Amino acid sequence: MLTLGQIMTADPMTIGPETTLRDAVEFLSSQRISGVPVVSGGGRILGVVSASDILAFTASLPGMPGDRDDDGWELREASLEDDPYEDSFTGYWEDAGADVVARMQAHGQPEWDLLDEHTVAEIMTRRLHAMAPETGLADAAAHMVQAGIHRLLVVERNRLVGVVSAMDFVKAIARQAATV
Repeated sequence: MLTLGQIMTADPMTIGPETTLRDAVEFLSSQRISGVPVVSGGGRILGVVSASDILAFTASLPGMPGDRDDDGWELREASLEDDPYEDSFTGYWEDAGADVVARMQAHGQPEWDLLDEHTVAEIMTRRLHAMAPETGLADAAAHMVQAGIHRLLVVERNRLVGVVSAMDFVKAIARQAATV
């Protein structure tokens, strides 16, 4: 029987609660991960922050269209070639149509400045889901499904020793299938 300790990422990367959301986005992106434990300076686990948490926070913010001289509306005759959705929104932002990554890297944009003004502590998930390294994968998977989570913290003697993500389960199943 496989255990969490056998498939976990040992000594996982962590961030502190004072990390700005901008730095958290850059960290998650550069490490190609979707979430990370948040720990205090003393190593105490405080929570987990995920890309979903940051996205939900960003989605809750009011829109920030750029300055306009007019009311933004223009009457014109529609044709079959028109995309009714495209023109509805592109006039609000100077960089409309730009690659999403390019927009996020444009530090002067209002959306980005808001990420720099808020910290991980404000949005992190504080309800921790943790299990021991010797926990079997079936029990861990059942807990993850029931809780609707994508990662589990692996804890031993109240110390973070690893993280197991849904992708770790996929890799374990693929390895097991390759040996059969």
